[in-house]
Amino acid sequence: MSKRLRFVWMAALLLATIAAALPGATGISGAASAAATDPATKWMTGAQVRKKQLRKSKITFLDTRSSIDGDVIDGAYNVTPDLVSAWAARVPKSTLIVAYCTCEDDGLAIQAVQALQQLGFTNAFVLKGGLEGARTAGVPMGRLAG
Repeated sequence: MSKRLRFVWMAALLLATIAAALPGATGISGAASAAATDPATKWMTGAQVRKKQLRKSKITFLDTRSSIDGDVIDGAYNVTPDLVSAWAARVPKSTLIVAYCTCEDDGLAIQAVQALQQLGFTNAFVLKGGLEGARTAGVPMGRLAG
């Protein structure tokens, strides 16, 4: 993770912690919630992903979980946010990438997409609702790539 991205995450975490401690706080939880409001972060719904699949679009999925227990999107790569830079070095920057996790706030996927954006990837998206959003939309489940 770049120094700048690490700084942004630390600042967001600090602000969220301070906001949660204030009287009448709305309960913002963690840095991922603050990052979720970042307008640069792109999102895609499960229905949008499925529509692209049906049109035969090439989508590279990143499962950002550190531990896989259960379903994965068929053909996904298991790439945690801390490994995104190394993985991305072998991938064209124009690749359509959809990152997902099973976090309640899509936090790991947000981290991965923001890291990809810092590396110059312009076609990286967070899958809204993560694995469950994909499953609900009919995105095929299967095995990890490789």
